Amino acid sequence: MGFTLLFLLVSVLVVTGLYSTSINNKRLESTYIQQSIKLKLLVSMRSIGRERVNLLFSSATYTDPFEQDDALIKFSELATQFILTRDKFRSLGLNQEESTNLRRTELIINSTSAKQAQVIELIRNGNPDEARHLLVKSVIPAQIKLLDSYNQLIELQSSIADNAIAKAHDATRTAYGFVLFVMMILFCLGLLIAVFVTRRISSIETALFTEKELAEVTLHSIADGVITTDQLGMVTYINPVAETMTGWNNMEALNQSLSLVYPIMNVSTGQYISYIDLITTLDAPLVGAEDRVLIRKDGHEFAIKDSLAPIRNQHDISIGAILIFNDISEARKLSQQLSWQANHDPLTGLINRRGFENKLAHAIKDQKILKREQALLFLDLDKFKLINDTSGHLAGDEFLRQFSRMTETQIRTSDALARLGGDEFAILLDGCGIERAMTIAEHIRQNIASYKFEWEEKLFEIGVSIGLVMLNEHIVDATEALAAADAACYQAKHEGRNQIQIFQGAASLNNQRNEATWVQKITQALEHNRFLLYYQRIVPTNTHSNSPAHSEILLRMLDDDNQVISPAAFIPAAERYGLMPSIDRWVILHMLTWIKTHPAPEHTNYAINLSGQALGDNRFLEFVVQALTKAQLPAGTISFEITETAAISNLSQAIRFINTIKQMGCLFSLDDFGSGMSSYTYLKNLNVDFLKIDGAFVKNMTNDAIDRAMVESINRIGHVMNIKTVAEFVENGETLQALTELNVDYAQGYAIHKPEPLPE
Repeated sequence: MGFTLLFLLVSVLVVTGLYSTSINNKRLESTYIQQSIKLKLLVSMRSIGRERVNLLFSSATYTDPFEQDDALIKFSELATQFILTRDKFRSLGLNQEESTNLRRTELIINSTSAKQAQVIELIRNGNPDEARHLLVKSVIPAQIKLLDSYNQLIELQSSIADNAIAKAHDATRTAYGFVLFVMMILFCLGLLIAVFVTRRISSIETALFTEKELAEVTLHSIADGVITTDQLGMVTYINPVAETMTGWNNMEALNQSLSLVYPIMNVSTGQYISYIDLITTLDAPLVGAEDRVLIRKDGHEFAIKDSLAPIRNQHDISIGAILIFNDISEARKLSQQLSWQANHDPLTGLINRRGFENKLAHAIKDQKILKREQALLFLDLDKFKLINDTSGHLAGDEFLRQFSRMTETQIRTSDALARLGGDEFAILLDGCGIERAMTIAEHIRQNIASYKFEWEEKLFEIGVSIGLVMLNEHIVDATEALAAADAACYQAKHEGRNQIQIFQGAASLNNQRNEATWVQKITQALEHNRFLLYYQRIVPTNTHSNSPAHSEILLRMLDDDNQVISPAAFIPAAERYGLMPSIDRWVILHMLTWIKTHPAPEHTNYAINLSGQALGDNRFLEFVVQALTKAQLPAGTISFEITETAAISNLSQAIRFINTIKQMGCLFSLDDFGSGMSSYTYLKNLNVDFLKIDGAFVKNMTNDAIDRAMVESINRIGHVMNIKTVAEFVENGETLQALTELNVDYAQGYAIHKPEPLPE
């Protein structure tokens, strides 16, 4: 009975204990489920935070704007997901300690969000380097601090769970203290296992998240090469891009010295550079110079740009370094190519004016220090324009290339040949005295003079005028040296072309400076109408002829004192500085206006001179057509005079100009005929009405049989071609009589009429 009662009592106690245990278990289960849900939500919030930093870091490394936008959109979407998760966590009910920790976490989040916003702003403003710098310096350390806060919340949930289990255990022990000892032992053992597992999982999870944060947030999946090291400079991680560029995979590189895995060399000095010593003292990001190459394991070299920054833990203690680098081989190659193009002429491959001026400046500096002899040649091709005008620019370009190659063979490797522009070249002769420089210049001149350039069955003979200047203590800089050489070259042109002139000091430069002064005077004369129109009559040699009256229109200038200036004083400067088309326009407009206000007898003709520069100006023809159309003068009132040299130098433009203007009722004269080469060859291509025989033959024809024969020959050819002839420089009656005997049609000169101003 007692045994039965005891058994019943034990049974009741056991049942009661079991029931109490069941109630406690359910309570414990509810608490566990709630804490598990909270734990999962905290883990999710921590993962979202880590993923957002991952996306932000990726966006900072992307070069494709669409990839950047995609990353930033996902970054924003995760923010929404984070808010929903946080609100769900709050809805589960928080105790005071949980609420306090959550508020502290949110404060860190707000601080981190501000820095993340700065990073986004930098990315959107196109400053990815500064964005990455801010990430590594501020955002990532803040994120690590945030992870620590999440870990504290996770540990708090574990602590709450532990407390619930302990309370359940105490209740069970109080109610069933006398329950079987074995059950107590089993319960205690289960409790110990639960505590051990919980703490072990928490410890492993913390370590895994910390390591993953460092690897994934700062290193993984970025477009640049990334290597991380510990404080001793031993590699702890290498990403796929870095594996490709270094030739080391992650497993091979692990725990290897950074200098071994990432050997870089200074291109300029050839010395290897090591970052090992910097890692232990590095306290801020360091950007490397761009003159470095990375030598891959197989020996292949990459031009690289890199940066090194410290990695800090949540206590702001440096635990290693992160090295970010990228391949800039193509960029450096492009930069070198652009640099070459900036200093070289694309047509000939020679250095251009900019590159030559740099070399010349260094040579002048060396001369002043070392007293080393240096010479400068300035080359200007003679009659080069003839190639362009008769055969086109392709032919001209080919001649320039051939000229460059020929000239390079005449100089030494230590010398420098440059194309300054157009048909102007320069040569810097290193360590060369004046006699040697003259010899080299003469060889070049002779070589070009004897060279026959052939293009489409046409042969051209091109000369070269050369100016020579020695670089000495009187030459201050490259600009002055080129000006001196140019002045000497100009003198060579002025003296008859195809020759060499040595710079004669200030006299040569004064000529150029005087011309520059004339340019100002010409410009002012054009603006203030200080030019004057003169005329000189052209009369038939046959006094019984009914030929109409002719007059050549001549130009004069008024100076500041209203003194008349001869064109011989200002025309050379106008030709050299390209002002002749403007002067020609002034003459045409004012002459057409004068004719409209001064009616002349029928068939009166006025001859207006045109420059070679005007013939070469495509807009000038359009101007003349418009001016003549507006004037509406009778046919034959205007004739235009162009020199033989100008016509031949601009042959295609001259033919087009003549044919167009003749259709408008104008006549044409070919001036100074006989002064150029191959005059008769080109004459048959020019539809002119008058040949003006060069005055050099006319003025001495009564004393020189050859000059008389030349005049006679030109007159006969003109008449065969139905072209009237005009003799210039008729200065006496004897010459006029000789021209009459030769049946030259017209005469012009001081013996007939001295130039005088057009009537007001």
